[in-house]
Amino acid sequence: MGRILSNFILAQKGHPPVIVLDKNKKDYVNALTASHKHRDMTPIVSFFFTTSIKRMKAEIEQKINLTENFFIGIKEENNVNEEKKSFGRKR
Repeated sequence: MGRILSNFILAQKGHPPVIVLDKNKKDYVNALTASHKHRDMTPIVSFFFTTSIKRMKAEIEQKINLTENFFIGIKEENNVNEEKKSFGRKR
């Protein structure tokens, strides 16, 4: 319930949701436990920040790769078209 509420608050402020992957659940629970035990929100807030930043960096990298692949595809298509033109001129 806590993550749903956290993500609702983030959405209200225009921020992306925090997605806790299976591989990060132990860290999430540890941060949640530490925050509760010490009555200090720093561990869970830090976890959310770190998780969100990692996700955003991964999404940016994915978009960069898609863009690079798109332009590589255009270059390859242009090269093929140039080769076809050259081949037609030689005949």
